[in-house]
Amino acid sequence: MVSVKYHNLLTPNWDRQTQVDVVGLNWSRQTALLGEARWTSRPLGVQALDELRAKSSAVLPTPDWHVHYALFSRSGFTEQLMAQANSENVWLVGLEDIVEDA
Repeated sequence: MVSVKYHNLLTPNWDRQTQVDVVGLNWSRQTALLGEARWTSRPLGVQALDELRAKSSAVLPTPDWHVHYALFSRSGFTEQLMAQANSENVWLVGLEDIVEDA
C-alpha cells in the first residue's frame, strides 16, 4: 500500500479509503503498474480486476497514463479471469510463481 504521506506525488484524488497494494510509476513515460494481492482460499475472479481498475483513477496523476495491471493470488485464478487477463495483457502471479515449494 502506498503511504498517505506520498499522496501529493500521485494525485489530488488520493484518499485514505483507497488501497492499492502495488504502485509503480514511471513519470517520464507516464506509465503505471497497479497491483492487488489477495491471500484467500478461493481463486481470484474477474471482480478483483474490475475493483483494481476502479481504483486507478484515485492513484493516477492524470487519466491519460498508460496502466499495466497485476494480480497476485495464493489460490490461483478463475478460468474467466485467466482468459480475460490473457486477452488484456494483465499479469497474473500465483503463489507457485513466487514460492518454490508451493
